[in-house]
Amino acid sequence: MYKKISLLLSVLVLALSLAGCSDDTSIIVNEDFGGLTSVDQFWTAEYKSLPGDPSKPLYANLEGDYELVDGKLKMIGSRFTIGTDRTTETTKEDTEAGGALNLTKPYRITIKFLEVGGDTNKKFSVMIDNNTTTGAASMHGNPGCRPFNARLSELPEGNTIVIDVVDPAVGTENSFLQLRVEAGEGWIILDSITVEYLP
Repeated sequence: MYKKISLLLSVLVLALSLAGCSDDTSIIVNEDFGGLTSVDQFWTAEYKSLPGDPSKPLYANLEGDYELVDGKLKMIGSRFTIGTDRTTETTKEDTEAGGALNLTKPYRITIKFLEVGGDTNKKFSVMIDNNTTTGAASMHGNPGCRPFNARLSELPEGNTIVIDVVDPAVGTENSFLQLRVEAGEGWIILDSITVEYLP
């Protein structure tokens, strides 16, 4: 009887340990649009909220058009931020980014997409601590604040964009991101967005 109880306790401890390992603290943002039923829902705190403030949405629409295509977000000449409720425009003189993401350690941004179309000469950009259309309008300068900037027609094969940001100066304890498709008819259908610390 004692051996059986001891064995059961060992199995329970192992199970609890494995369960604890599933909480991946390296993940900062993990978005696959699961459960999204409308574009309007995407901009709500009920869908996803800022870290530390459940009353404010994680995503903020800056401009442009969006559609939901088979449960995935289509950006049409549009841009939005991830991780800030800042309403004033960023500048190169900023000393505070005004975001809620801790990007003080080396990190990776992975964006998977399904398709691009329209005017594929338009560029797709990922920007850090910049909520404008000007690359230099960030405390990190240009090109530092824009680690990815390419025409839709030149996006990587395999439909996956991987950006490693290893310079700790390009990020703060209160950072945010912006995803942008240049204004016009160019579009991209996003499949998932992941931001995670590098090991």
